Amino acid sequence: MNFSKASASTGRLRPPPLISGRAFSLEESYKAKKANGLLSLKIELGKKCNLRCPYCFSESGKPAEGELSTAEILRVVDEGVALGAKTVTLMGGEPTLHKDFFRIVEHVRGAGVKPVVFTNGTRINKEFARNLFELDATVITKLNSFDAELQRQLAGRSALSEMLSGINCLIETGFSENSRLSIESVVAKQNINDIPGIWRWARQRNIVPFIELLKPHGRGNSFEGIVSREEARDLFNLLLRIDETEYGFTWIPTPPIAGWQCQEHKYSCYVTANGEVQPCSSVAVSAGNVLEKSLTEILKTELFKVVREVKKHLKGACGDCGVCIRCRFKACAHAMEKIISKPGCDNCYGCRGWAYSAKGDFLAADEMCWREVR
Repeated sequence: MNFSKASASTGRLRPPPLISGRAFSLEESYKAKKANGLLSLKIELGKKCNLRCPYCFSESGKPAEGELSTAEILRVVDEGVALGAKTVTLMGGEPTLHKDFFRIVEHVRGAGVKPVVFTNGTRINKEFARNLFELDATVITKLNSFDAELQRQLAGRSALSEMLSGINCLIETGFSENSRLSIESVVAKQNINDIPGIWRWARQRNIVPFIELLKPHGRGNSFEGIVSREEARDLFNLLLRIDETEYGFTWIPTPPIAGWQCQEHKYSCYVTANGEVQPCSSVAVSAGNVLEKSLTEILKTELFKVVREVKKHLKGACGDCGVCIRCRFKACAHAMEKIISKPGCDNCYGCRGWAYSAKGDFLAADEMCWREVR
């Protein structure tokens, strides 16, 4: 697939490519929700990391006490696959630092599901990239700025050359084909002006850009760099104009990720390094620990019952909102009539991670939503 500027010359706008292993149809998500199953399992392999990003949501650095053993990680993977997971995302810390990293990736692939690796990219060389490629992995790597000093500030140490080297190894290995390579960039006041350049750089290389608003979560609580709602809105609208005029893609600009609408509360869960099971990485509310209960039991808890039907429980402006993001802010019955029992649409529920980070309540209104100030 070619994301070059020539793609826009036909005048036909189309949805942008999504990251392989993170894209599921609405029908798949509703079926998984109805079955109380999974499409996606995310699991931290440990807190150890070779960077010290000042905004890190998981406060990574040194290994934490009581981290899951390799055998326990593999058991959780098997439970997730049995519940229907089609992808397993390996998180950290820096997951590639785990002593059994490739054993875990091989186990995921051997279970017949897609491995997705969320890495800062500093440890990736040609051999590492080839091994991941042969295991059909998708890689989401990191880049916050092309300015070496700014990247150093946002990583805790000098890392730009290592990150770019890792990305180039992944491109040369073939990861930029079929949407198997993505670059994640956080949006902060320090680098907001760098984001359009990163977006274009990624598109020109057939890389899926993963531009995400920084949340006041983890070390981000004390990080002075959270952008305003208006700044975020203006940036996302700019990225949309770039896509529509230069690459032929169109999408609806909504927080917290540019070009992608989160549906993961319907079909995913997040397992921390010590086994706590959360709705997502930013909603740090545990429904149980995999060392004490099975994943099946945990997904049947009251917390996940609420999470799977989160639209029905929202408070404030989000609870009163009757619009559908996918239908461009028009009330709708949507094609979901074929899947759910009555007309309605729950495709937009705001960012629950932002609500939890800002207010300590994942059901509160998402104050970063700019619908009212469009």
